[in-house]
Amino acid sequence: MTYTIRSMNSFRRVVVAAAVLLLGTLPAAFAFAGTRDIWTKVPDNANSGQILTGLICYSPTNCVATSGVKDDVYLSNDGGRTWSVSHSLENLANQHGLTCIANGTCFQLAYLEDTATTPIKYIGVAITKSTDGGSHWSEVYSSRVSPETGIAPSYVLSSVSCPSNSECVVVGHNGNASFRLSTSNGGHSWTKSKIFGAPFVAIACPTTIVCYGVKGQRDVPVYKSTDSGLTWTTMPAPINYFFNKNDGPVLGFALGSIACYSDTWCAVGGYQNTHYGNSYGFSPVIWGMANGSTWLYGGSVNISAFSPTKSIVGGGISCPSFGHCVAETTYGTIVDVTYLKRSLKVSRDIDSPATNSVSYLFSCRTHSWCVSVAVNEKNITEFRLMQIGL
Repeated sequence: MTYTIRSMNSFRRVVVAAAVLLLGTLPAAFAFAGTRDIWTKVPDNANSGQILTGLICYSPTNCVATSGVKDDVYLSNDGGRTWSVSHSLENLANQHGLTCIANGTCFQLAYLEDTATTPIKYIGVAITKSTDGGSHWSEVYSSRVSPETGIAPSYVLSSVSCPSNSECVVVGHNGNASFRLSTSNGGHSWTKSKIFGAPFVAIACPTTIVCYGVKGQRDVPVYKSTDSGLTWTTMPAPINYFFNKNDGPVLGFALGSIACYSDTWCAVGGYQNTHYGNSYGFSPVIWGMANGSTWLYGGSVNISAFSPTKSIVGGGISCPSFGHCVAETTYGTIVDVTYLKRSLKVSRDIDSPATNSVSYLFSCRTHSWCVSVAVNEKNITEFRLMQIGL
């Protein structure tokens, strides 16, 4: 059976990228000693064909994951060891953009489809909200469009970020016209505003006014907003990035993931194309920011891969505390980045013990407990609970 994930933007369809960063002053470098894995199969009573598009651990024990096909929502109350299935709203499809804050308030984006027609027609977009950690959901915004078919609908909600349970910013586009939706009352009402330039693929708003965003386009750096995503300016790339002595000249890059712990502690990532002597290769790209204005580069993450679909940080960045971020490549390699003496240090943990597994979602709530979603060599989707630093 074949499923279409409408929610994947052009960058994520190519790389499903993400990245890592840390900045600040740490007493010593965080060093990984190893990783112990617990694999849990996605519950069999799900309706979605086990294709997941969202994963958030909003506390050390509570995690939420969402389906990219139907209305399935997966819940764990033991830190990712076991999972149960709940449901959101029946009229939703292709849930994506899941975000939750520490009190269990969650928002996600979705598409509206008319399943009574063949082929299924896309008829709009929606924003849904849960106030109990994903168990129950309500629609807080929707917009209908003229019915259309195909894998690339014209009206898209791309990313949502909520610095509090009342403040949220959503970015999207209608054709080539980019826009922002914002709420200051928990989704009871939304304000729509036009924003200029190409669409964003991911944003992070660590405060109610400061947001950062990436567009997934080749050689396009990070954007910053100081008015809740209404206007944006580009930020300079790291000064040592394009001519790093350890990596050779950078031929191109694309940034598709972002995470922030605060307005001065953020990470962005994706992949880069680099020239090594007489050969060319792709590797994860990692930038970090410690002061709200200057991005730093800590070198590439060396893994055995030569394509942008494999040489990336696979499913997301997690910054569970100030001064520490963790990410995972699609090969299952755990990556840690720390800020030491005004520079970034990239550390690599051991690879995943699973043969031919591909990881594509990732979330950490503490320094040592992380959860990812991976497809194993039998094409079965599983949750992977990782105890890091053993």
